[in-house]
Amino acid sequence: MQDDFRTALLNKVKSALEKAEQNPERGGISFQELSSLSDELKILAETLRQSETQTGDFILKEEPDFSINGNPSEPENILIEGDNLPVLRLLSGTCKGKIDVIYIDPPYNTGRNGFVYGDRFSGGAGRHSSWLAFMAERLHAAKSLLSETGVIFISIDDNEHCRLKILCDEIFGEENFIGTMIHQRAKGGGQAKLLVRGHDYILLYASDIKTAHLSRKKVVQKKTCVINGDRYIKNDDFLRKSFGKYKKNSDRRCFYEEIEEYKGAAKKQETDRKLASGEYFLEETESGMHKVCRYEKISESRSKLYSIIKILSEEGKKDLEKLGITGFDYPKPVELVKFLVEAASKRDSVILDFFAGSGTTGHAVLRLNAEDGGRRSFILCTNNENNICRKITRERIKRAMQAEQYGGNLKFFTLENTSVD
Repeated sequence: MQDDFRTALLNKVKSALEKAEQNPERGGISFQELSSLSDELKILAETLRQSETQTGDFILKEEPDFSINGNPSEPENILIEGDNLPVLRLLSGTCKGKIDVIYIDPPYNTGRNGFVYGDRFSGGAGRHSSWLAFMAERLHAAKSLLSETGVIFISIDDNEHCRLKILCDEIFGEENFIGTMIHQRAKGGGQAKLLVRGHDYILLYASDIKTAHLSRKKVVQKKTCVINGDRYIKNDDFLRKSFGKYKKNSDRRCFYEEIEEYKGAAKKQETDRKLASGEYFLEETESGMHKVCRYEKISESRSKLYSIIKILSEEGKKDLEKLGITGFDYPKPVELVKFLVEAASKRDSVILDFFAGSGTTGHAVLRLNAEDGGRRSFILCTNNENNICRKITRERIKRAMQAEQYGGNLKFFTLENTSVD
């Protein structure tokens, strides 16, 4: 994509120069054409600047003094200090097809300077294009890291949401677009003049939508019972006549006596086998019909994701403050990232965040493991502008391991350019 972009611009420059040579008395090119070309050349310069890292030879150097040695039997996590583009390319050698979940909260290109990766690119007509070039290289590199069932979550706001959607359709495939989630992050009006913008977006793509798996813990609204030390709910609504809308005052359940009529003989035979084995049981209703029931372990009871998530961003600052860390603006809440990771991961999944910032993703993985006994591991990457990687990200992970009572281990690496004398 970038080579095509570069070639097209260079051809445009060549054409403009040839036009100027053919009409020297008029300059050969209008002011509007020259202005547009100037903007596009600025974009090309920015793109080439961002691509300079391709020419270097990079390695990851382990820094044992900054590693954290917890319980050796627990998963090994990684924190990398350095530019995320060459890091992603290095990871493609060891982690290709092995990452189950990617979550990133990239710069939103708002025009304000951010704490990490200046949240601002060249202004004017080139602002969006240069940001997209910045993102395109990183998303291309990240795509190859996803496993067959892998998914990527990308937080974004109104500034680049539409453009990022088009870019991701190109990189991950429009057919692998799962949907856009709405993160309700704020309440109250603040300084808004016309519209209170209380939400951001989370774009969600699969490596391959045919093999992707997403679910959330089911909200338990029924009475529970304890069987052999585990808590269960009784589900008497899993066998239905059909799915979708129902007529008013009609029962959507498919009663035992109706199975063959609505589901066929094979389903009736399957139900009888499970009744005989004890997996299902029957309950008689007032009408004399029988509901088909089963017990479901609450810890394993799942449902589909819902597209709206209400977890206020102010919780992100509270998460850091509880660890005694200040000085980081707009951290994502741990519960938000934990929800996303839990929805898309297995208990031994590898999670990647290459815009790691304060380390929320690492903290979320630690908390989730502590809650469900998982053995997920994470790879975080952030640059070290204002000493963020060592002063905030690493320190947060260290304190979170203690706070979540999940020791874990952390290996610390720095990115080094071996071609620099």
